[in-house]
Amino acid sequence: MIHIRQLDRLTCSRCGGYMATSEYEGCSYSSCLITSDPVAAIADIAAVANPRHLSKSNEHFTPLNVVEAARHTMDAIDLDPATTKNANEKRVMAQSFYTKDDDGLSKSWGGRIFLNPPGGRAVGNKSSQKIWWQKLIEEWSRLGGVSQAIFVSFSIELFQTSQADRIGQLPLEFPFCIPSRRIAYDKEFDDGYKTGESPPHASAIIYLPESIGAVKRFERAFENIGHVCVPRNWA
Repeated sequence: MIHIRQLDRLTCSRCGGYMATSEYEGCSYSSCLITSDPVAAIADIAAVANPRHLSKSNEHFTPLNVVEAARHTMDAIDLDPATTKNANEKRVMAQSFYTKDDDGLSKSWGGRIFLNPPGGRAVGNKSSQKIWWQKLIEEWSRLGGVSQAIFVSFSIELFQTSQADRIGQLPLEFPFCIPSRRIAYDKEFDDGYKTGESPPHASAIIYLPESIGAVKRFERAFENIGHVCVPRNWA
């Protein structure tokens, strides 16, 4: 098993325990090993917690506490490029939004983005969330494009799959939060939204910041949702 070195702490992917310092102090499992490679560590977690499960539906709506934490981080939401009219009016309340009919992937994005991409597989068996992540990175890198963004990754498998055919920066290069409990995404019914079953894998919430100061807001907003990890270049 593997320990992740993050924020001068070690996390065991088998026992889940945190170490108090950056020095290896042992683990209750004798087979635990130490590594400074977070990619390998997250791949190890994914292999145990997520044997490549796919969601039954590609529509899974973000719980309101996560939406509110995103709004607190960015002060407001200018665009949700992958949503429904009803979800935007009742939940995200972005100034602008794109639905499936609008084809948000074909549009230019700008401002403060909230993105919970549709799940499942897209053309060529490529994961939908990977395609949307690569689009977000393109828009974030473009001058005058996205200023900051919250990306809700349905599965932490994105940390691994985004390395193949990479476009721009990887999710691990940005601050992110691993919720302490698996996110139970909401489902839309005729009489409103209801909490669905938790997926069989962990999710991740990735923040593309506008500044180091904004990272502090992200940490405060998401500290009650899960474990926040900040790469050294954003600390």
